[in-house]
Amino acid sequence: MSIEHRGGNTYRFRIQHKKIKYSTTWEGDKSQVKAMHDLFVAEVRAGKYQAEAEEAQAKNTETLGHIWDLYIKSKDLEAGTILNHAAARKHFEDLLARDIASFTKAEMLAHYTANRKTKVDYEYRKLQAVFNFAMDLDLIDKNPINFKMRTFEKESFPELLEEEEIRRLIQAIIDYDDPYIRCVLLLQITTGMRIGEALGITSEVVDTENHAIFIDKQIKVIGMHGKKGLGKPKTKSSIRTVFVPKIAREQLYPLLDTENPTARISINKATKKGLTSAKARYVLKKICADIGIKKISTHKLRNLYTTISHYSEMNTLTISKNLGHASVKMTESYLTKIASKEKAESEKIDRYFG
Repeated sequence: MSIEHRGGNTYRFRIQHKKIKYSTTWEGDKSQVKAMHDLFVAEVRAGKYQAEAEEAQAKNTETLGHIWDLYIKSKDLEAGTILNHAAARKHFEDLLARDIASFTKAEMLAHYTANRKTKVDYEYRKLQAVFNFAMDLDLIDKNPINFKMRTFEKESFPELLEEEEIRRLIQAIIDYDDPYIRCVLLLQITTGMRIGEALGITSEVVDTENHAIFIDKQIKVIGMHGKKGLGKPKTKSSIRTVFVPKIAREQLYPLLDTENPTARISINKATKKGLTSAKARYVLKKICADIGIKKISTHKLRNLYTTISHYSEMNTLTISKNLGHASVKMTESYLTKIASKEKAESEKIDRYFG
């Protein structure tokens, strides 16, 4: 229940009764406000305005699901991003039918900490964007998702493999019987490419004289039905040229097609089937299991490249350029993580001697 002074002799009475919101505007002497408010509350509880309020609420309710769909349609998003929003939407199915104005920060915080399947940062960033959109439409005054978002899963540093483990991993990849798998995974480790960039390399962008690759495209979702093909890289800074070390060149050059320079190096010439990111991830995890090291994803091979470059004392600016980071600060944040983990690992000896 609340009384809002709207200026002059005008007041606004509000009450929520049996999950229905009621409000009315009253004009009169200040001394009678409390009595008139109490009368309005009594009439609401007696059911006097229930039919009208239910009808108005049905017409004015803007559900989370409806606003989510409006948000997607209002943005000039790439097909892959729209599909990501649609996928994230499924994690909030129990909330989609709710009036978006009914959410509170306390409720969303409780939902965030109690519901195991929603403890993922990127899903909440999308949900936060939807609530911001509702604010732009003046449907809500505050965004209930305004607390710090974080993942509850233990942060791992698979890039901090021991030197001997790194060598075993690289050797296991070299020994793998599929040349396309060998090429793509080694390109990631030695150049810091994303998996989509490595899969999208064509013969025409490979400079065999200078041992370099010009990255200006990647495999990504290009249609609304999840179809994948060659498209623009993730960001403008992702358009770059990277040097290819000898260990990767030995796997890359035999796959180049001089007769068809636009052909992707990840497509099997005999079967005409292309290597997929899912297949690469599966093989990489299997290799890790076979040689007895912690399982890592193809994306974490970028982190592994960062670590190797750091230990090789490569210039930070060069590391940043090769990774396609928007700024050196972003690269430095990765290197700081590595240094922090190194310190934490080194301090274990203190605990040993106790």
